[in-house]
Amino acid sequence: MDRDNITDIYTYFKSGSREVGQTMLNARQSWLMPLLLAECAEWKGRFVPALTMVLNELATQKSWALPAHDVDQGYITGKRYFVELNSSQMGYMLATSLALLGERIPAQTRLKVMSSLEMRMFAPMRASYASGKGQTWLRVESNWNAVCLAGTTGAALAVLQNKHDRALFLAAAEYYQQFYMKSFPADGFEVEGISYWNYGFSHYAILREELWRATGGKIDLFNDTKVQKAARFGQDIQMLPGVIAYFSDAHFGSQPDPLLLAYIARTFNHQSVAVGAATNPVEGTLALDLITFFPSHSAVSSLIADSNDSPLRTFYPVAGILVERPRDNAGLAFTIKAEGDGPHNHNDVGSYAIGLGSAQPAGEPGGPAYYTSQTFSKDRFLSKLLNSYGHPVPVVDGHLQRNSLKVKAPVLSTHFTENEDNMTIDMTDAYDAPALKHLQRQVSYSREGKGSVDIVDSYDVEGTIPVEEAITTHGQWKQVDASTLDFTANEETVRIRIVAPTGIRITSEKIDDYGISFTRVALKAQIRSGEKIAIHIAPVVHSSLN
Repeated sequence: MDRDNITDIYTYFKSGSREVGQTMLNARQSWLMPLLLAECAEWKGRFVPALTMVLNELATQKSWALPAHDVDQGYITGKRYFVELNSSQMGYMLATSLALLGERIPAQTRLKVMSSLEMRMFAPMRASYASGKGQTWLRVESNWNAVCLAGTTGAALAVLQNKHDRALFLAAAEYYQQFYMKSFPADGFEVEGISYWNYGFSHYAILREELWRATGGKIDLFNDTKVQKAARFGQDIQMLPGVIAYFSDAHFGSQPDPLLLAYIARTFNHQSVAVGAATNPVEGTLALDLITFFPSHSAVSSLIADSNDSPLRTFYPVAGILVERPRDNAGLAFTIKAEGDGPHNHNDVGSYAIGLGSAQPAGEPGGPAYYTSQTFSKDRFLSKLLNSYGHPVPVVDGHLQRNSLKVKAPVLSTHFTENEDNMTIDMTDAYDAPALKHLQRQVSYSREGKGSVDIVDSYDVEGTIPVEEAITTHGQWKQVDASTLDFTANEETVRIRIVAPTGIRITSEKIDDYGISFTRVALKAQIRSGEKIAIHIAPVVHSSLN
């Protein structure tokens, strides 16, 4: 195990790049869990020397914090210790290792690890619990709250000997966990996207398990209607099995964590969810692995979490998200959004995604593959991936959408039937375009045959203005005729027909931003007041790209 390379960590402070330092930290931390699992499985002491070495190394590592979270370099210089995403999980892993291995680890190493846990985790947390200050994430309405609470609480319950000390951490977790749940609207939609639901809610489940065990079931964080709705997000956001609209900073192609789905299904007596073969316990979260494969009585619950809607659709009325499903998995699926998305928002009011089979031929490009110092700065929306240019929404008279968190895009109406669903969104407030008086996006989703979607944008403008509708894809596309396009991904093809009051000019641009490559196809037209642009989308049974 190489010594921690301080040069790697300082790369962020010099260039703003997170990847080098985070990769180094992850590589060092990755030693612990495989060795721990191997020793616990065999229990012959064969892995104890390596475990001892790793525990010594991690306990004395200069920083447990990600460089991007230590901007003033207070942690790495030892001037002040605080808890953040990585350090909370580091502390949890170290404490769990001590609890599981006990006296198999030499006393000197155990003392070294405990001393580091006290200095870097327990003491800062006690000070924050006493003053209500110091750890800003305690009241932050995001995944930070759940992740850091799970780590600090789990570590405290694992190794702190004084029962009053443990009770402090437990009581504080029960109180502060409410701020994570405040990040969800009342309808249970995860505004940070599926990737962050996996991350945040898995740690919330771990926290739930820690509190449940410590109190003999007297505290159950899942015994709450809003929590139960949030727990269903990983299932309800899917428009087809494994096909999701990657809104916000969700990574394109990411899937609901199968371990988390299985744990939730067991807890709420849902139909069993198979654990994906690709899930590797060595690479995952040990606590989630354990509560999934070795459930306690907390995972055999009488709690019932109802779906937000019927099998044909899920509608999140607060978030303004509509997930449309075909009668069977062979048909076209569709998801559209109306509102902004919290701290990981993109400027994508009215954006949508098309699902067919196991593919997404057109729609949302997803979030960054990595972050930099610019990602959450005032320059966030200089990115074509994050601003509205890289989403399937209009550019109006040369104007992109403004910050979606400042936009009120009401859902004007919905009408749902077994055969057809309709939703209308007022997108006017999304644009600071002087010539735009009103912009309304109406979608009609039909389940007839293989399914289809009609998107109609109605404009009320001054004079005649240029409008640029956009369709984005990670797949391939070709122009069939002057107003017809085919989009293909994973051998699934949809045909898109455009109806505009005048002729349209079609152009395309390859965008490569934040490690994500996709194509933006622009449909350019001139619009006068009262005119509409209609986009009809339907599956193509057989198509070939030349």
